[in-house]
Amino acid sequence: MDSQNDSLFYTLDRLRQLDFFSVTKLSRNEALVLKAVQICIKDKKDGAKVFEVANYMGVVSPIVSRTLNQLEKNGYVLRTISRTDRRNVCITLTESGKQVLEETNMQIHSIVESVLGRMGNVAVEQLQKNLQKWYDASVEELKLFKQNNQKG
Repeated sequence: MDSQNDSLFYTLDRLRQLDFFSVTKLSRNEALVLKAVQICIKDKKDGAKVFEVANYMGVVSPIVSRTLNQLEKNGYVLRTISRTDRRNVCITLTESGKQVLEETNMQIHSIVESVLGRMGNVAVEQLQKNLQKWYDASVEELKLFKQNNQKG
């Protein structure tokens, strides 16, 4: 069993280390922040606030701010003072930001499609089912572990 666990965790670690973004203009963090900004500004005139992007991503604002600094430097986002609340800075995507995000998405999807094509439909369906089983079982076990090990 230990050998099986070791082998599984070794494979999972190798998967985690795959860097699909090494072939794109954006880093993983830059792509995630751009996508979050794109989602958060939907139907807003001013743009997205930094805390909204951070909340959407489930991270703290300073992490998003650091990435936004680089994105702004590269001309992918624009920061402006909110028209409704001058204490807030609003983020919008520039045309260049929209374009690089679309290019990145297309490159990543192309690679993933090629990988899945090599595997075949049956193997991909089985992988998806097994990963979902893994996820569901992990959520349950973590919940039980936390309940059984609460300090009280």
